Amino acid sequence: PDHSFVQALLEALDEPLLSSSLLLPDMNEDIFDSEDLFDAVYTYIDLFVDAGYCPLEPTTLLDLTGDHPVVLRQGAGVIDFP
Repeated sequence: PDHSFVQALLEALDEPLLSSSLLLPDMNEDIFDSEDLFDAVYTYIDLFVDAGYCPLEPTTLLDLTGDHPVVLRQGAGVIDFP
């Protein structure tokens, strides 16, 4: 991801990192404000990092279950395979 905090975390961990979108029960809309997000999740989590603004462009999703990658959603990120 093109974000300084995530890059620093990846460098410090020296391990792959998996992330996911968060779908909250009883929430019908996305939360973009960090204080609102914290209020919605603080009872469920051990750590919350507010690393500032993140672009809202969706990620690219790939299906890697077959013999060849299949693009499920083109978003941020370069796809460099035939």
